[in-house]
Amino acid sequence: IYSLEKKQLPITVITKKDDSSSIINQMAFRKNKGMKKLVVNEKNIVLKVFDNGVIDADTVSVFYNGNLILSHQRLSEKPIILPIILDEKTTLHEITLFAENLGSIPPNTALIVVIAGDKRYELFASASLTENAVITFEYKPK
Repeated sequence: IYSLEKKQLPITVITKKDDSSSIINQMAFRKNKGMKKLVVNEKNIVLKVFDNGVIDADTVSVFYNGNLILSHQRLSEKPIILPIILDEKTTLHEITLFAENLGSIPPNTALIVVIAGDKRYELFASASLTENAVITFEYKPK
């Protein structure tokens, strides 16, 4: 599984159905901008999502392969921890960062730390009200 420097439980966010459909409708009008493609050998990965740079009230929703997994969360210096089990039937997996706002310093920026087994990656994502940030994982089991 994974180890964390500080023991923290993952955040579980419950969204209302109408809230979820509203975000999905808004996504249809935004371009997806590929930020990074990572090859991972582990199906269990952990995303730690932080505000990047100045903490300026950036708020995001996160999608995994088109499914909303986190809704309306404010980014800060403390990570939002998202454990994800990659679907073994699929080779390519997408994490989409949807900007709910631009914070006080546009654009909406995030530092995403990816932990896949004993590997650690730091990715910088930038999203706006017209573009989503997309990270693609290619799953290649050992």
